[in-house]
Amino acid sequence: MPTRLAGERYPRRPRQVRARFTGSQMDYLKRMFEINPKPNTHAKREMAVHLGLSLRTVMVFFSNRRRRDKQEKQQAEAATATAAAEDVDMATEEKKLVSELSEASATLAPVEPMMVVENHTKNQVPKTPDQTIGLATIML
Repeated sequence: MPTRLAGERYPRRPRQVRARFTGSQMDYLKRMFEINPKPNTHAKREMAVHLGLSLRTVMVFFSNRRRRDKQEKQQAEAATATAAAEDVDMATEEKKLVSELSEASATLAPVEPMMVVENHTKNQVPKTPDQTIGLATIML
Protein backbone atom coordinates (compact mmCIF):
# COMPACT_ATOMS: atom_id res chain seq x y z
CA MET A 1 0.00 0.00 0.00
CA PRO A 2 1.47 3.38 -0.96
CA THR A 3 2.32 5.77 1.84
CA ARG A 4 0.81 9.25 1.88
CA LEU A 5 2.70 12.33 2.93
CA ALA A 6 1.06 14.82 5.32
CA GLY A 7 -1.47 17.00 3.51
CA GLU A 8 -1.49 14.77 0.44
CA ARG A 9 -4.92 13.56 -0.67
CA TYR A 10 -6.09 10.67 -2.72
CA PRO A 11 -7.03 11.74 -6.22
CA ARG A 12 -10.77 12.40 -6.40
CA ARG A 13 -13.04 11.66 -9.23
CA PRO A 14 -14.15 14.94 -10.84
CA ARG A 15 -17.64 15.99 -9.81
CA GLN A 16 -20.30 15.55 -12.43
CA VAL A 17 -21.95 18.64 -13.82
CA ARG A 18 -25.52 19.17 -12.66
CA ALA A 19 -28.09 18.15 -15.26
CA ARG A 20 -30.16 21.05 -16.52
CA PHE A 21 -33.45 20.25 -18.19
CA THR A 22 -35.07 22.42 -20.80
CA GLY A 23 -38.73 23.30 -20.27
CA SER A 24 -39.89 20.78 -22.88
CA GLN A 25 -37.73 18.00 -21.37
CA MET A 26 -39.12 18.72 -17.89
CA ASP A 27 -42.71 18.77 -19.16
CA TYR A 28 -42.16 15.46 -20.94
CA LEU A 29 -40.60 13.82 -17.86
CA LYS A 30 -43.41 15.11 -15.61
CA ARG A 31 -46.08 13.75 -17.96
CA MET A 32 -44.31 10.39 -18.09
CA PHE A 33 -44.07 10.37 -14.30
CA GLU A 34 -47.82 11.01 -13.97
CA ILE A 35 -48.49 8.07 -16.30
CA ASN A 36 -46.03 5.73 -14.58
CA PRO A 37 -43.86 6.74 -11.61
CA LYS A 38 -41.83 3.51 -11.90
CA PRO A 39 -41.06 2.87 -15.58
CA ASN A 40 -38.90 -0.10 -16.49
CA THR A 41 -35.38 0.27 -17.83
CA HIS A 42 -36.49 -0.10 -21.45
CA ALA A 43 -38.96 2.80 -21.10
CA LYS A 44 -36.32 4.94 -19.39
CA ARG A 45 -33.87 4.22 -22.23
CA GLU A 46 -36.45 5.28 -24.80
CA MET A 47 -37.13 8.50 -22.88
CA ALA A 48 -33.40 9.23 -22.62
CA VAL A 49 -32.90 8.77 -26.37
CA HIS A 50 -36.02 10.82 -27.18
CA LEU A 51 -34.90 13.70 -24.91
CA GLY A 52 -31.17 13.52 -25.69
CA LEU A 53 -30.27 12.78 -22.05
CA SER A 54 -28.26 9.99 -20.48
CA LEU A 55 -30.06 6.98 -19.02
CA ARG A 56 -28.56 7.80 -15.63
CA THR A 57 -30.07 11.32 -15.71
CA VAL A 58 -33.54 9.94 -16.44
CA MET A 59 -33.16 7.32 -13.70
CA VAL A 60 -32.13 9.98 -11.16
CA PHE A 61 -35.05 12.18 -12.20
CA PHE A 62 -37.59 9.42 -11.51
CA SER A 63 -35.92 8.44 -8.25
CA ASN A 64 -35.87 12.03 -6.98
CA ARG A 65 -39.43 12.64 -8.09
CA ARG A 66 -40.72 9.54 -6.27
CA ARG A 67 -38.92 10.67 -3.10
CA ARG A 68 -40.37 14.16 -3.42
CA ASP A 69 -43.93 12.85 -3.92
CA LYS A 70 -43.56 10.55 -0.92
CA GLN A 71 -42.35 13.43 1.29
CA GLU A 72 -45.19 15.70 0.15
CA LYS A 73 -47.73 12.95 0.83
CA GLN A 74 -46.31 12.37 4.33
CA GLN A 75 -46.36 16.10 5.09
CA ALA A 76 -49.98 16.37 3.93
CA GLU A 77 -50.97 13.37 6.07
CA ALA A 78 -49.14 14.81 9.08
CA ALA A 79 -50.88 18.18 8.62
CA THR A 80 -54.26 16.44 8.36
CA ALA A 81 -53.57 14.34 11.44
CA THR A 82 -52.43 17.41 13.38
CA ALA A 83 -55.53 19.36 12.37
CA ALA A 84 -57.77 16.44 13.36
CA ALA A 85 -56.00 16.11 16.71
CA GLU A 86 -56.40 19.84 17.34
CA ASP A 87 -60.12 19.60 16.52
CA VAL A 88 -60.51 16.74 19.00
CA ASP A 89 -58.58 18.69 21.63
CA MET A 90 -60.76 21.77 21.07
CA ALA A 91 -63.97 19.72 21.30
CA THR A 92 -62.75 18.06 24.51
CA GLU A 93 -61.83 21.42 26.04
CA GLU A 94 -65.20 22.84 25.04
CA LYS A 95 -67.02 19.91 26.67
CA LYS A 96 -64.98 20.34 29.85
CA LEU A 97 -65.78 24.05 30.03
CA VAL A 98 -69.49 23.45 29.45
CA SER A 99 -69.62 20.78 32.16
CA GLU A 100 -67.70 23.00 34.59
CA LEU A 101 -70.05 25.90 33.92
CA SER A 102 -73.15 23.74 34.35
CA GLU A 103 -71.76 22.31 37.63
CA ALA A 104 -70.93 25.80 38.88
CA SER A 105 -74.36 27.16 37.99
CA ALA A 106 -76.07 24.19 39.66
CA THR A 107 -74.30 24.91 42.96
CA LEU A 108 -75.28 28.58 42.98
CA ALA A 109 -78.49 29.52 44.76
CA PRO A 110 -81.02 31.46 42.74
CA VAL A 111 -80.72 35.20 43.30
CA GLU A 112 -83.82 37.27 43.94
CA PRO A 113 -83.79 40.78 42.52
CA MET A 114 -83.17 43.25 45.32
CA MET A 115 -84.00 46.40 43.44
CA VAL A 116 -85.42 47.51 40.14
CA VAL A 117 -83.50 50.03 38.10
CA GLU A 118 -85.38 52.40 35.83
CA ASN A 119 -83.37 54.22 33.16
CA HIS A 120 -83.93 57.91 32.53
CA THR A 121 -82.85 60.10 29.68
CA LYS A 122 -80.99 63.32 30.38
CA ASN A 123 -84.22 65.35 30.00
CA GLN A 124 -86.06 63.45 32.73
CA VAL A 125 -85.64 64.50 36.33
CA PRO A 126 -85.58 61.84 39.06
CA LYS A 127 -88.03 62.09 41.96
CA THR A 128 -85.39 62.68 44.67
CA PRO A 129 -81.63 63.21 44.38
CA ASP A 130 -80.70 60.43 46.85
CA GLN A 131 -82.41 57.86 44.66
CA THR A 132 -80.28 58.74 41.62
CA ILE A 133 -77.11 57.00 40.52
CA GLY A 134 -75.85 58.47 37.28
CA LEU A 135 -78.73 58.34 34.80
CA ALA A 136 -80.49 55.46 36.58
CA THR A 137 -83.04 55.85 39.39
CA ILE A 138 -83.42 53.17 41.99
CA MET A 139 -87.04 52.39 42.64
CA LEU A 140 -87.50 51.27 46.24
